[in-house]
Amino acid sequence: MLERSFQNPKFFVCCLGRFKLLEAGSGADLTPTGRKTRALIGYLCIVEKPVGRERLASLLWGDRGDEQARASLRQTIYEVRSMLGGERLLRMDRDTVAIGEEVGTDVAAITTAAQSGDLEQLSHALSEWRGDFFEDLPSIDESFDTWLQAERHRVHENLVRAAVEAARAGMAGGKIEPARKIVSLLQQRDGTNEIVLRLGLRLDHLAGDSAALRRRYERFRELLKTELDAAPAAETQRLFQDLAAKSSEQAHIIAVDSRSSVADVEGAYVQQADENMAARSAPPSAVQTAPEAGIEAPAARRSARWIRVAGAVFVVASLCAFAWITWSPLHKAVPSSGSAKVSPTLAAERLLLSVGSYSEHKNDRIAAIESAARAAAQRTLALDPDNGEALGVLAVLTPFTQLERIDLLFRRALRSEPDNPQLLNWHGKFLMLVGRNHEALADLTRAYERDRGSSSIASNLTLAFLMTGRFEDAREIIDLRRDDGSPDPLFSLHVKYFLYSGDWFGLSNYLRALPGGLSPQRTALFRLCRETALAFVAHDTNRFGRLRASWRTESPVDPDDTVQFLSALGDDGGALSAVQSVAGSWRNDNLVKGAAWEALFGPNLAGLRRDPRVAALFSQWGLFDYWRTANRWPDYMR
Repeated sequence: MLERSFQNPKFFVCCLGRFKLLEAGSGADLTPTGRKTRALIGYLCIVEKPVGRERLASLLWGDRGDEQARASLRQTIYEVRSMLGGERLLRMDRDTVAIGEEVGTDVAAITTAAQSGDLEQLSHALSEWRGDFFEDLPSIDESFDTWLQAERHRVHENLVRAAVEAARAGMAGGKIEPARKIVSLLQQRDGTNEIVLRLGLRLDHLAGDSAALRRRYERFRELLKTELDAAPAAETQRLFQDLAAKSSEQAHIIAVDSRSSVADVEGAYVQQADENMAARSAPPSAVQTAPEAGIEAPAARRSARWIRVAGAVFVVASLCAFAWITWSPLHKAVPSSGSAKVSPTLAAERLLLSVGSYSEHKNDRIAAIESAARAAAQRTLALDPDNGEALGVLAVLTPFTQLERIDLLFRRALRSEPDNPQLLNWHGKFLMLVGRNHEALADLTRAYERDRGSSSIASNLTLAFLMTGRFEDAREIIDLRRDDGSPDPLFSLHVKYFLYSGDWFGLSNYLRALPGGLSPQRTALFRLCRETALAFVAHDTNRFGRLRASWRTESPVDPDDTVQFLSALGDDGGALSAVQSVAGSWRNDNLVKGAAWEALFGPNLAGLRRDPRVAALFSQWGLFDYWRTANRWPDYMR
């Protein structure tokens, strides 16, 4: 959390909502026009320590060469220092840049007020909370966007936690009405937070305001029902029932014994409530310790009204979608008896891919098609050793134990046909499976530019955007596919969109209704997805243990979702076990089915990838040997 306290700042930066830079005394708006200038100032305000110039250059201008990025940083610093009082905005030395000592922020104002216990000051600071953290600074640079995505959650979580702790301390000190005001302001920012709700219910009860207690609970219940089609957690329902039953009696105690302090009443209430909760096998500590377990940021919830849905289990979705376009070209590509010049390679491989999604049940048929495709490719190469399509087919059919050979075949194929969209599509998929997500994005973008009608290319490009944290670009592709009249053709990718972007509210809302035709296994999977998302939305940490157990026993068709959910639930061991189990069974399969280790290259898994067990698994599966030999390293190692 932010530690600096600003007594009399000369400048004030608004971070919560649209970025603003104000002169504190006069209120003059000094906000720079350049978005990267604003991003530089905002970033330095939040990290609150000197940052290396190289780091700043790569964070804001990562798409440029080193020299150009450093030049852009120097120009931006010059612009800041040329502003009114600009020499006090930044502190610099030869290698680092930091925010000036006379610069305050609204984030620091809330933190300082909460730590001081001044509830009036905290109420004022919370009332200035206008929106999401740096809500007008997306799409600055991929590195900055990744930082912003994580920081947005962290800042929101820490601010709510600090305010909750301050309100709880105020309640213990008898400051009931100021604490109630804090809770009401928090509920404006985070209406589905059950920790905040429970605190509000206890405060209403201590104030003897039974009508407010019931209104607060009913508003919350209706909000969950309307927006998430969910009910309050069992613990919340029990607490409300306890307080509602005691409200008349408690009001009588307060009225009769006017000499009793509010703190005395609170002590009596806590003792009685604890006894009731214990009788119902609900530990009283659960209510008290929930905030320490973590308050998930609901920033994405507030944007769920305009997000049109996204996400997916990649392998099945992309292969099923690809089947739509393969059968028609298949008949056109199969050579007639008199067309010796037409290669049967494309027909055989498209047939292979079109039935790939049914491989779990038709392995004998898949094996026969693989054999036919390989034979067709070899015949073609005997006549034309540089035939790109045939080389691509062999790459797709090569077992994943031979990563270097797959890489070599694809490079040869693309030298022959650099603009072949299908080759670019296959190669992009391979690159994602070995962690080279940004390279994959480049290939798949080229493929999409050349063939926008291919569902397979669109699906793979969407996944590449998600894997690199470019969520809005992924959403645009999904929306385009959805607008073509198909009934939600990328349902699983919608799910992955919400999951990867951490939008638990959007995910739980999207999964309220499942499409028809899902297998019982996938129906159960998506229901578990929704139940987990609801727990995150409500910050119901009491359910996390059971959910972790459910995800550990889930038999994943694609482990991506399992890994993401278990990691979010704090179970890295379970996430690694899921990948290890599936990868062990798929290791000798070809590119059609993919490798389960791809799940470890997803976004939001930086902490998991630092686990030494991950390095051991990558070594076991031959990935380190491939990266070293090919001198092509995954994104997270660059």
